[in-house]
Amino acid sequence: MSIWQKEYRIKTKDVDMFRKLKLSALLELLQEASIAHTEELGFPRQSTLDKGYLWVILQMYFHIFKMPEYDDAVMIESWPGKMQHMLFPRFYRIVNEKKEVMAEGSMMWTLVDAKDRKVAFPEKHGVIIPETQTEYDIPLPRLFKKEETEHEDDFIVPYSFCDLNGHMNNTRYFDILMDHLEKPEKICSEIHAVYSSEAVYQQKITLSWVEEQDRVYFQMQKDKPCFKVKMLY
Repeated sequence: MSIWQKEYRIKTKDVDMFRKLKLSALLELLQEASIAHTEELGFPRQSTLDKGYLWVILQMYFHIFKMPEYDDAVMIESWPGKMQHMLFPRFYRIVNEKKEVMAEGSMMWTLVDAKDRKVAFPEKHGVIIPETQTEYDIPLPRLFKKEETEHEDDFIVPYSFCDLNGHMNNTRYFDILMDHLEKPEKICSEIHAVYSSEAVYQQKITLSWVEEQDRVYFQMQKDKPCFKVKMLY
């Protein structure tokens, strides 16, 4: 199997006030790449969404070497790793016109039953994604411990943050995070994130975080943990 590729020019909607690609926009691009490639591999919405099965992200890891800026032309690359029972690893790269890698990462995806919101067995539903072996694979995401925080705030999930899966889209978590940082203009070099449960429309979630010189830890909690991320600078 080959690496999926698509050229993309960074648009005004993708960048922040500093003309840098927003983290949420970066993840949107990679999410769309995942969907497009999965469809090319023979699993369009008729095989999943229309049958009541949702693709969701459980964990992610990214290394950012240089954040793309407004009007940059980049190549988005993605390919699947070896399936791990109910988990679908996927790898990503963002490459500029000079063939320099600007960012690389990995995510763990799974299928969830839309009715009971439980993980579905992919083999039972015929969803088998073949592995693509490359020299560019990086480590897969790993779980990490909850940390002590210094700040806290409450947030109500708005209508505009929810997607077709019926919950707050995974990219929006990073918009919330950036809105609460004292120095959102800083570009992180590493991102480690875990999605543990969904947040839905009008649900109240508690945000807590600590922001230091070289790192940020941020988490979201409702009746149970929802999301946590640590970013290194």
